[in-house]
Amino acid sequence: MEFKESFIGYIKDMPSVKATGGRPDDDVYGIEAAASVGTNLLVGGHQPPVSDGSWETLDPFCPGDVTYRAKLEDRELADSLADRFSVIMVPAVLEHINPLWYAACVRNLWVMLKPGGIVRVEIPWLWAYHPEDKRYDFGGDFARLSKEGLRRLFEEHPACSWETVLCEYAIPAECPHGVGVCAIFGKGQLNYASDSCY
Repeated sequence: MEFKESFIGYIKDMPSVKATGGRPDDDVYGIEAAASVGTNLLVGGHQPPVSDGSWETLDPFCPGDVTYRAKLEDRELADSLADRFSVIMVPAVLEHINPLWYAACVRNLWVMLKPGGIVRVEIPWLWAYHPEDKRYDFGGDFARLSKEGLRRLFEEHPACSWETVLCEYAIPAECPHGVGVCAIFGKGQLNYASDSCY
């Protein structure tokens, strides 16, 4: 236990983590304004973090009323929702997806987002393992990405163009013992490289 606490303390004292603090304010980055005028998507869950605007949900496992009961890597669904959403929120979802599907997920987010739209992604970095939950059958955790890894996952996608607005470590107020990565990306212009990356 002593090693774990000292390691977490060491990580939290790193300049790249210490300088950021909590989650970024959605209002500062235009997310609240964009969400209030369009149709938006929450991936994984059924309670949007921004209250204004019209929200739909995408989750194959969440009980209750979900708009799209599908996985984020479902290309057919993404194509049917092309250019539909002003804001897409993806809180604590990617770590539950097999990394082999990451390129498909990033491509689908780009397809579903309106031109000029915003996607906010949150993932754990230094965080306790999420064991398989029998209620939801999501299979537990697959991976962790650093802020550099998440940024490059979007920026270097061979078929999409993303503008990184923000990508930083964050220590959420509700979980002071964990360090996450919070990123905001804007939809850029189409990259005409091959779309057969998955």
